[in-house]
Amino acid sequence: MAQRANLQAPEIRQQMHECPDDLNLNKHVRTEVCAAGSDKWRDLGIELMGQVAAADLDVIKVDNPGNVKACCSAMFKMWRSGPYEASWRQLLKALREVSLFQLAGRLEGLLLPSAESSVKEGELLQSSQDGNAQQEDKQRSVNPAHAVVVGNVHDSSLLPVDEQDLRHLIKFIQYIGTHWFDLGVELKLNVADLKNIEQKYRDNYVCCREMFQLWINKTRAKDRTWKCLITALEEIELINAAEKVSEFAEQLIMKKSIQDNSHSRRNN
Repeated sequence: MAQRANLQAPEIRQQMHECPDDLNLNKHVRTEVCAAGSDKWRDLGIELMGQVAAADLDVIKVDNPGNVKACCSAMFKMWRSGPYEASWRQLLKALREVSLFQLAGRLEGLLLPSAESSVKEGELLQSSQDGNAQQEDKQRSVNPAHAVVVGNVHDSSLLPVDEQDLRHLIKFIQYIGTHWFDLGVELKLNVADLKNIEQKYRDNYVCCREMFQLWINKTRAKDRTWKCLITALEEIELINAAEKVSEFAEQLIMKKSIQDNSHSRRNN
């Protein structure tokens, strides 16, 4: 498991367009990039600077044999001093491209005051990995009779998606990617509002998160269910994402049943 950096908000809170400084890069980013694999720093460098930088990155590797931290620091220095778009925004985008979603989420939460949900998401993903097996065992032991009943049908997907569920929705952004705008349209959000999000944030991850926030804020509960989201994903042919959401919706109601049963036993 990758070592988790000890992020300190007062040190790192800066504007997204600003160039990251060496102190924050080395203290908050380098450790997790290095822990993710011996060549992850190079993959990140390619995302930040393009294939044109590949030869220079190979030179860095030759000059620092076996020293991943030194390679990563040299890569960041090359990125910051070269003719590249060296900004926190670009770094967040590159981190997600190389599948470092948790690190990107935590950094974004510190950089953007409005992105506290991303920090929570990073923490949620970190902790849920360790307890995932135990949680699944509990979920399988739940009596189906305790599920939500709509008519004579047990259907957890008809639960409404509320503000507290935003941290869960963020889990699925990696499966949506550039299709967030199309998903917003299928969820019947105002196209002008979606275009405003697109122009304001640019980054697909942030845009998708803001789209979900808009959906929660502007949509009636009956049109804001997990089933609505699953159907919308299927309509734009994001089948894998739809399956992930469907599985999560089932787990959510089982977890709720466990909590309700526990609360009922305590009251009795």
